[in-house]
Amino acid sequence: MAIKFGRKQIPSGFAPNEFTYQGRPAKDQGDFADDVGIADMASVNQFDDRNSSKYYHAGVLEARGTWFVYTEWGRISGGRSWSGASPKSGMNFMFTKCASEAEARAAFAKQCRSKNLGRLTKKQVGSKTIWVAKTDKAGKAKDAYIVQSLATRERGLPDAYSIKDDTGVVKAAKPASKTKAAKSKSKSKSKSKPKPSKNFQPQVVALAKDLVGGTREYARAASQATGVIPTMSSITEVRDEFLPLAMERIAGISKANPKRKRESQSAWERRLLDLQISDDKLVSISKLVAALVPRVIPRGGSARQRAAATILSSDNVLSIQNDLDAFASSLQNEDFSVEDKKTEDEIDPDKVLNAQLTWIDPKSTKGKWLAAVYKAMSNNRHSYMKGKLVIKNIFEVRRPDRDEKFVKAVACVAKKLGNKKVKERARLQPVRRSDLADIQAYADKANVFLGIHGTRAVNIHPILGGNLRLPRSLPGAQITGAAFGHGIYFATDWRKSYGYTGHGNSYWASGGNIRGRGFFMFLSDVVMGDPYMARSCGSWASPPKGKDSVAAYDKYVSSLANDEHIIFDPNYQRIRYVVEASLS
Repeated sequence: MAIKFGRKQIPSGFAPNEFTYQGRPAKDQGDFADDVGIADMASVNQFDDRNSSKYYHAGVLEARGTWFVYTEWGRISGGRSWSGASPKSGMNFMFTKCASEAEARAAFAKQCRSKNLGRLTKKQVGSKTIWVAKTDKAGKAKDAYIVQSLATRERGLPDAYSIKDDTGVVKAAKPASKTKAAKSKSKSKSKSKPKPSKNFQPQVVALAKDLVGGTREYARAASQATGVIPTMSSITEVRDEFLPLAMERIAGISKANPKRKRESQSAWERRLLDLQISDDKLVSISKLVAALVPRVIPRGGSARQRAAATILSSDNVLSIQNDLDAFASSLQNEDFSVEDKKTEDEIDPDKVLNAQLTWIDPKSTKGKWLAAVYKAMSNNRHSYMKGKLVIKNIFEVRRPDRDEKFVKAVACVAKKLGNKKVKERARLQPVRRSDLADIQAYADKANVFLGIHGTRAVNIHPILGGNLRLPRSLPGAQITGAAFGHGIYFATDWRKSYGYTGHGNSYWASGGNIRGRGFFMFLSDVVMGDPYMARSCGSWASPPKGKDSVAAYDKYVSSLANDEHIIFDPNYQRIRYVVEASLS
């Protein structure tokens, strides 16, 4: 018969590091079968003060031939539950001694189900069914918990920290097995560390290491704050299913509550936020996402302040998307949960970044030209920025597979426009460009311009590896900083783009810097084609009929300080340069 020990009581004669978890991690709701030995869950009621940031951990343990069930609960915070012989302050735990493995597994499953399926119910939101907390007779949500699929964890007993899950990570193909002759030959070779086959510039190698290390450190910081890192499959589910579902709700709210006559953009966004916070379906999605991915929900402040921080509102959704991209990049490239290596392996920047980068010497003709062009691309209208621009590095970017699609798009737009003269041209452009040899015949007709795209340093690596992409959203949804629809945004003023870098006192983004590096921006060739010139803010998901892009200039939209260019096809741009700079 099972024997329950008192709260915060360790079985006599045992040490925390003697207990080992027996079984795989639970990965979904109700996944507590006999082969499961560890489960991590988070409260699905993150808006409620009494449930804010609560977690529940359980495991089937064995120590010296004796079976136990271990449960642990508390508030989400950084640091391991057991860094030594004593538990972390503020957490609760309980051991239950069992007569057999079967009894332990049955008790574990029963306890987990009571917190999970016993208190959850399904709810239809749009085309998807999601889990929400059941309500009691008084209409109050029950203290229900969602199973988290974790790549790493800092909750539970010490053995839990070594349990890792790479579900969803695309693994590199294993090299073909060697022949006997090859094996014999390899044995005779020196055991020195393998080096990349190419002689990469040291500046490129340093950048690759810093970008990879930066996303790793960013993920570690989240892990230290929450104690968990989700699996790639969990990240993908949230990023590709739940966030678009939230955007669908935001779109519905925006459509039902259009901008009023003489209402400013900021006033409309504040009104929409109030409506989003009170929307039952959006709240349900937000609670589920808050439980599935690592986020610290503020316990202080009013209920509205907590809701504003947790809700998948138009203010939050893009920053969450960027965070998940950084997590995914870290999981894809390195197991950042292990202890730091004493020596760094040599890396292949082309492979790591999925791009070919070349450092441009600032003293070279091209380096001087690019620095002059970049510095000149500004109207000097952002008074909040302090300091003098200092260009630290410029890298030329080649991504043949994606660049080829851009070249084809340029030719296609040029042929479509034929002899049509396009009046509107991008402003703050270099007088002439000698770096467009591959599209020289079509660049002018297709109205190609040099655009600037600012982003947080931790997102440079994911973007280089993939591409600038359209936000995962639907038309009608309003997103902070995206006043002209849901495309890829470019500026022609570096001061405007600085606001999205998360550096210093940047305006639209925060955090995501890399230690020892400056802020980063992309300089891209962009197809403007025949643009639709916006006269006010809007929610375009594609250019109006017959147009190739959307542009917003201050001469047409009085509230604008700087020009904005929006494209809706990722192939209408190619990244040409990465600029690293700082403000002295």
